[in-house]
Amino acid sequence: MSVHSLKVTEQGFGGAEAVSGEDIIVGETSNGSFPGSIYVFKRTDDGSWTESYQMEAPGGAEAGDGYGRALSANGWQMIVGAPLTNSAYLYTRQDDGSWDAGTALMASDVSEDDRFGGTVALGHGFVVVSTTAQNDAAGAVYVYRYSDDGWMQETKLSPPDSSAGALFGTAVATGEDLILVGAPARAGGRFGGRRGQEFTEVGSVYAYRYTDGEWVSAGQLGPQGVSEGGGFGSSIAVNEGRAAVGAPFDAQGSGTVSLFDWDDESSAYASSGKLAPFVPARGTRFGAF
Repeated sequence: MSVHSLKVTEQGFGGAEAVSGEDIIVGETSNGSFPGSIYVFKRTDDGSWTESYQMEAPGGAEAGDGYGRALSANGWQMIVGAPLTNSAYLYTRQDDGSWDAGTALMASDVSEDDRFGGTVALGHGFVVVSTTAQNDAAGAVYVYRYSDDGWMQETKLSPPDSSAGALFGTAVATGEDLILVGAPARAGGRFGGRRGQEFTEVGSVYAYRYTDGEWVSAGQLGPQGVSEGGGFGSSIAVNEGRAAVGAPFDAQGSGTVSLFDWDDESSAYASSGKLAPFVPARGTRFGAF
């Protein structure tokens, strides 16, 4: 399969991707001289992929806005983060297969440089937007639900033990009535090729369940045997009752993935195993999905 764009050179094409029905959606955000974009590709009758159309932030795109840096989609909805302008936009697919003009999601207390929209996720009837830079990088997660007045903020999540530099919201995954939030922790240094970030703690993942009309804590997924600085919680995937949590800097940067299964009796996640690359190698970053 060959997928390309006319503007790919040094612009971060492919920094975020999502699949929606038969569409492949790709973000392109790195060039500060142009607004961020997302590209929608469709398969043609001969089996190849072609660019169907390009989208920029609604209401006036700005150069270097980071639009498309975070993406999440299902068959009929798509959410796009533009963290450099503290923005996130929710789109709904129309009957003809195109996307509507988009709805801007508003947060109650976001300040400049909070990076609202850095991570986004679609749930079952709700959407999630994180802001990892808020409160000296302690981070927070905002949850939205549709009502008669449109998409409205339902709650704001942050752990009771929140601390500066925790990066709560670095990764987010959702289930039917579930939100998992990664807080890999960091301090000065270098992480993942970006200056100024280096994980110096093990990290954690926080679970929340929607019960009786509100989001309540369902405990933490703790790292089992992950080394300090492993970045546990940098990435999360969930499928039904199983969760996978990446620690790409564990084992001297070789990386590991910890597995957890939901236990109905205890109403919490329990550790069920750990994955590592067949041939561990420093800098592999296994688990940075």
